[in-house]
Amino acid sequence: MNLSALLKASYAYGGPYKLLFLNLRGGQFIGAILALSCYAWLLSTLSSHHLAIASANKAIVAIGTYLSIYILASMLAIWLYFEQAWFEWASMGGDVLAVAGSIAIAVLTRGSTSAACSGLFVVGEEALVGKGTGQQACKLQKVVFATGICNSLMFFVTFLLFAALKKGLMEKEPGKGIKEEEVGGDHDIK
Repeated sequence: MNLSALLKASYAYGGPYKLLFLNLRGGQFIGAILALSCYAWLLSTLSSHHLAIASANKAIVAIGTYLSIYILASMLAIWLYFEQAWFEWASMGGDVLAVAGSIAIAVLTRGSTSAACSGLFVVGEEALVGKGTGQQACKLQKVVFATGICNSLMFFVTFLLFAALKKGLMEKEPGKGIKEEEVGGDHDIK
């Protein structure tokens, strides 16, 4: 089966909503991987300098790992189980947890937005990321702060879209197709 046949089959089963949700999850995945990779690098730098690693820093990496795994599992489930009723409920529940996790990442990195950048990785004048004053660490923390806010908004949007889709699926039975009286009766339905 070639790619165009696969895309046509995907469009027929779930339609444009499936592709919309896959694209949204792709954007969320980029944000989660960005936050995870930035903080993993910063934590490895702290460890190589033999500095203590705060539990808040470890929590950011753990939340980023959860978000990445959840998004990948959700993308696979969108591809396989998009029109099944249990899937919308499971996705809405996972999105609520993902919103909470993204907000937690934003709250834990909020210190990087100040002018002095009193974030979690700048200790006095000591540079934790090589030469300099730790400004690179501050910039990475600002990126993680921004991705936390963007991901929380995107997860909230996907939650609302799944809720709207769930309401639409409850009104019409999925898989029944278009009935002749909905079209008007004068059209050929193939």
